[in-house]
Amino acid sequence: MGIQAIVGLPDDRFAMVMGEATHSAHWNPQFSNGLSSTSLFVGNAKGLYSFTVIRFNVSAALPDSFRVDTLPPKIQFHRNRVWPDQPLGELRFVMRECTTFWEEANLLPNSLPDYESFPVLDSALIFNATDSLYFFEVPFDLWTRWAEGDTTTFGVLLEPRFEDYMVEWYSSEYVNVAYPEYPPALLVSGQIWRSADSLWVDSTLSIPARHDAYLTKDRAERQPERMFVTQGYAERTALFFPVDSLSRGFRKQIARAELHLFADRGHSADFTFIAGQNIVFKDGFLNDSSWTSAAQDSAGFWNPEDFDAGYVSETAGAWDSTNTRFTLNVTGPISNWVGNPVTNGGLQVLSTSENSFLSRVVFHSHLTEDTLNPDLRPRLYIWYTESEY
Repeated sequence: MGIQAIVGLPDDRFAMVMGEATHSAHWNPQFSNGLSSTSLFVGNAKGLYSFTVIRFNVSAALPDSFRVDTLPPKIQFHRNRVWPDQPLGELRFVMRECTTFWEEANLLPNSLPDYESFPVLDSALIFNATDSLYFFEVPFDLWTRWAEGDTTTFGVLLEPRFEDYMVEWYSSEYVNVAYPEYPPALLVSGQIWRSADSLWVDSTLSIPARHDAYLTKDRAERQPERMFVTQGYAERTALFFPVDSLSRGFRKQIARAELHLFADRGHSADFTFIAGQNIVFKDGFLNDSSWTSAAQDSAGFWNPEDFDAGYVSETAGAWDSTNTRFTLNVTGPISNWVGNPVTNGGLQVLSTSENSFLSRVVFHSHLTEDTLNPDLRPRLYIWYTESEY
């Protein structure tokens, strides 16, 4: 396929050409994180507004020999971490009753558009940002309907009434034999009948979640000078480089090709728990460059609709010691494009775990306004050698 790629790292025996991207685009694939993410989020920070929804199959899980106490049932969450890393202060939550049907397998970012109209169950739920456990009492009226198998209610929704914090809980997908209590559960106090002794014994029933997921509304402003790569709320970036013109006139073999991106760590939408370390990227290349000639939207972006179908290959990337420069080995696709230029549709940059925990890196685009540092623009480096090497 194309010109054969030589295995090995480039050195002084190789010549190098460098080119800058001429086009960039971004888009949001529609994924559900409910079946794969081990995290749930509630928060409002860096332009990301997240809320959690959770459902329990109470009527099926409640034993006939169990009678409920007068204490309200509670939904328990275990905190994993809070952004920022050293949280202070109190956090207020709102709990709503979900009156629209949903399941975690088909809960997409644009699902539950009417969530703000859901009935409010409690608007004064106060927690400390450093709390390890979060308990949310379920009103007895709602609990009774769950226990009776009411088909018009679909769990609860928990949303933030605070800013500049993001709370991460473990989801029901989190599995660790050392910490079986970490996934969320509905705790029901009562008594269970012990037939061997013919008496009622105090007991707390722990009902696991039937469905749980988090949704994120992205409110960050987009500028053509920046590119967003997000996971949890999946967002990808595409770049086009004129590979044909970079290699024109040479009869060479490609030794190595690298894509270099530069993160804008001071950007208001950059959101990482540990800077630069919690997103692993992979690349995918396209075979249709028509998106580069399509009309831009009002923000100056191209928004191709067929990018999802263009994903072909992947390779992991790496950050430098400052967590600013990100490098991807793209030798494979570049070798193909040099040998067959019409297949050059551009490079995708996306996170490996797009439907996992929430995180985002903002990169400089080819339109970056930083004229004092033009090297911040996305760059493609190609090392090549003579074909008779």
